[in-house]
Amino acid sequence: MIIDKFEHLEKILLSYAKIIVAFSGGVDSSFLLYFSVKLLGCKNVTAVVGVSETYTSSELDNARYFANSLNVKLIEINTNEFYNPTYLNNPIDRCYHCKSELYSTLTELSQKIGTEVIVDGTNYSDMYDYRPGKKAASEHQVKSPIALAKITKDEIRDYLKKENLDFYDKPSSPCLASRIPYNEIITKEKLMAIEKGEVFLKNLGFKIVRVRHHDKIARIEIEKKYFDTIIKDDMLTKISEYFKSIGFTWITLDIDGFKSGNLNKVIKQK
Repeated sequence: MIIDKFEHLEKILLSYAKIIVAFSGGVDSSFLLYFSVKLLGCKNVTAVVGVSETYTSSELDNARYFANSLNVKLIEINTNEFYNPTYLNNPIDRCYHCKSELYSTLTELSQKIGTEVIVDGTNYSDMYDYRPGKKAASEHQVKSPIALAKITKDEIRDYLKKENLDFYDKPSSPCLASRIPYNEIITKEKLMAIEKGEVFLKNLGFKIVRVRHHDKIARIEIEKKYFDTIIKDDMLTKISEYFKSIGFTWITLDIDGFKSGNLNKVIKQK
């Protein structure tokens, strides 16, 4: 007999009983938080969000709003990856150092509040992507119940849509550091420029955007369907003037369009 994936997820979560959810406000961790509260009750679930320079203010606001809507306790912790020189050097396993910092703090918190199990929103689709943060999760015994239940990203979105949750189609929003090419130093100034640029573009009506930071060059990625809109003279002028005002000298449009994880192309997979 084949067990439904979501029934499998229920069994996994019920075996944990009381959990901390590593919560970012993204689709996956929001689904996990929603599903966990629905199953275990808000008293047995604590949401924890890591706050740092790489986490946008809009994502933090979204996380606060959603946790409050579920009546679940949200704890905000300041992570200190900016004190780690290895992280700032931006190696290809940058995410490992960031997640290791986060999960170390969550482990201490779990011991303090008496919650034995920490869970994250890794889905089954992520298992075949380059994600060095998975190593940090393993080292700190962080569980990935969605992946264990073999639930994919598309299945998460379908579930949320059926539950009438309006963020079911929310675009992925990885940390701001993912816009800086590997082995180029991460600075607060770069992250601030990236965030400002992306907010500006979204306010112009572009839903999914990435501002890739190449020193004085901003490489803008948007969906190809919006190319006709962005190349209008008045739009180009607005974008050029604004991006120059936040520190860029040259502003380019990537003709390949938006692609999540685009900077991972430089990694040679074995």
